[in-house]
Amino acid sequence: MRLLLGLLQGGVVLSLALFAPNAVGPIIRMFEKRRIPPKRARAVIHYLKRHNLVIVRESNGKSVVEITEAGRRKLREYDFEKLTIKRPKRWDGKWRLIAFDIPEKKKLARDALRRKLKELGFLQAQRSVWIHPFECRNEINFVAEVFRVSPYVWMFEAIAADHTDYLVAKFDLKRS
Repeated sequence: MRLLLGLLQGGVVLSLALFAPNAVGPIIRMFEKRRIPPKRARAVIHYLKRHNLVIVRESNGKSVVEITEAGRRKLREYDFEKLTIKRPKRWDGKWRLIAFDIPEKKKLARDALRRKLKELGFLQAQRSVWIHPFECRNEINFVAEVFRVSPYVWMFEAIAADHTDYLVAKFDLKRS
C-alpha cells in the first residue's frame, strides 16, 4: 500500500486496465519485482480505492489511478512514523534549539510535539526548549506541519552553550 501511495505521491499517474481480471500492467510488474503477487497488488488497489486513498477514473478507455488528499495524508503518516535525524560522521559544533509557545487550546498538539522531539533524540532544556546537535530543520518543519503548530515553533542554531561538556557527553559526540 505504501509503495503504491508513494509512487502516486511522486506524480506518477497510473494508466492501466487494472480491474479487468486478466490485465497485468506496469504496476503489477512493479509489485512482482518486489515478489508481491499480482492478486495482492489488485487487492491493495481495491483497498486504497475503498478507503478513498486513491480514485480510479476512466480516460481514453483505460483506468487511471490517482492519489487523493486523504492518500497524501496517509503517506505523510507513514513518513512521520519513520522519521529520524541523521547522525553525520562529524559533528559541526552547532547546537540546534527548538523553542515553542503553543497556545493552551492546542495542548494535545503541544504534548504530541514534546513526545516526538523526545523520540527524535532531543534533550529537553526547559518545558518548551529542546536541544539537538545535528541538522534537523527539515524534520522539525515537517513535524510542526503535521501537528499544525508551525507558527508557534522557532528553530535556532548556536555555536556556544552553557554546560557544553554535559551536552557533548549526553549526545556521545566527538569534538573535532
